[in-house]
Amino acid sequence: MVVFSPADLLARLSQHLNLLTTVGRDSPDRQSTLRKAIDWSWNLLEPWEQSAGAQCSVFHGGFNLEAAEQILDISGFPQAPSIFGIVQALRQKSLLRSFELPEIPGQLRFGMYVTVQEFAREKFQAISRGNAFHHKHSAYYVKHGRSLAPNFPGGGGDKRLRQLAVDEESLRTAHKWAVTREPPTR
Repeated sequence: MVVFSPADLLARLSQHLNLLTTVGRDSPDRQSTLRKAIDWSWNLLEPWEQSAGAQCSVFHGGFNLEAAEQILDISGFPQAPSIFGIVQALRQKSLLRSFELPEIPGQLRFGMYVTVQEFAREKFQAISRGNAFHHKHSAYYVKHGRSLAPNFPGGGGDKRLRQLAVDEESLRTAHKWAVTREPPTR
């Protein structure tokens, strides 16, 4: 705030990973920008945690453990723990946050803070199997949406509508990807 007015800061928020800087002489380099702070934490992760964390950046509006277990692919890391263990580790290391939504009481959801998600999305784009991952993400949410959609509004429809509303951003992301991409080649 010493250099920017509130309007200047607002105009630069799209560059927030590089915006916040420290110039203190006795500050470690990892604290000089937000990007470097996240990168320092990221480099402390196990390779399978980095891969899963990058993949988590595709979720919008959060996700539950079932979605993570169905979508995240750590098959390239035979020594990795379960997805449950990886999600737990990423949560403990503050790269994922957990929360409950009033619409679905008792369902724990996970998500990333915006700056961490932006950083992880950059890492995800470097993963060569991104197209196959998006296909898996899309297929899961199509199946998930279909399982919630039949027989509205009767027989638990209100609960299913609330679940659809909670997953709306991921459903839209899956739909957008599915209509703009070719299916993966095998």
